[in-house]
Amino acid sequence: MRTKQIILARDGDGHPTLTMFFSDAEPGSRPYIEHHHTQLEISAVVSGGCEWQVRHTPLRCREGDIVILGSDEEHYITAVDGTAPFRLLNLQFEPRYIWSPGSDMFDSRYLGIFLNHGESFNNRLDGETDTARRVSELLRRIYREGTEAAPEYELMIKAELMLILALLGREYHDILRAAPDREQRRYLQQLDEAMSYINRNISSDLTLDDIAKAAGMSRSYFSTVFKRMNGISVWRYVNGKRIERAMRYLDEGGRTVTEIATLCGFSNIANFNRSFRMIARQSPSEFRRSREARDRQT
Repeated sequence: MRTKQIILARDGDGHPTLTMFFSDAEPGSRPYIEHHHTQLEISAVVSGGCEWQVRHTPLRCREGDIVILGSDEEHYITAVDGTAPFRLLNLQFEPRYIWSPGSDMFDSRYLGIFLNHGESFNNRLDGETDTARRVSELLRRIYREGTEAAPEYELMIKAELMLILALLGREYHDILRAAPDREQRRYLQQLDEAMSYINRNISSDLTLDDIAKAAGMSRSYFSTVFKRMNGISVWRYVNGKRIERAMRYLDEGGRTVTEIATLCGFSNIANFNRSFRMIARQSPSEFRRSREARDRQT
């Protein structure tokens, strides 16, 4: 699969919080590789068709369909149809891009669609629905805003993403949870600071005590609020961020697996290999070889 990536927003430390991908692929089947990440995801099949595996369940998609994925939700495209060129628009964003301090006009309760949809949720929104057509067009507009970077494009992108969430909220109104209460809103600043602390110190020996201290909360309350606002536990988030960074280093080349393990906060190569395999279902060396083989083919 050939992919063009655009980073649309970053946090105060320069870490991406909103990223868009435009991809195309040749027809055929691909072996399943378990893939999941800390970001929420909305994808639109621009043309062609494919088969996703979501939580190990086949999901047939065709032109116009929308796929909605929560944080840490397993997924992978295992087959691409040959009836038409396959093209995919994919938007990934951190939950805190919506709920971070200063974003009061953007109601974080709409993230409930991603964070609370349960195992029985149908991740595919039929392309024949009005909601899917409007979401697909908004994703195209976000992509154009990101590539053209006209004045105030960042606000336009955030407004268009919030409109997408509102449309999905109307479509899945039964899933939405109540808006955060005032007490919870008071802690969003501390939670945002803790997540920045994690990203700044991802190569260090992080402890829950240190992270909760950065948030100014007790361990137990911090863990509860973190899970509620991000859909995954603190340690799933930390481990996911470390492995995402490791994958970037493996893609870039020039570093040994041992060097990458240290840069990503793992105390020894055995822990790194075990954690990497839990997420990627292959070792770091196998991951690097598979990417090199893919690059040779493209």
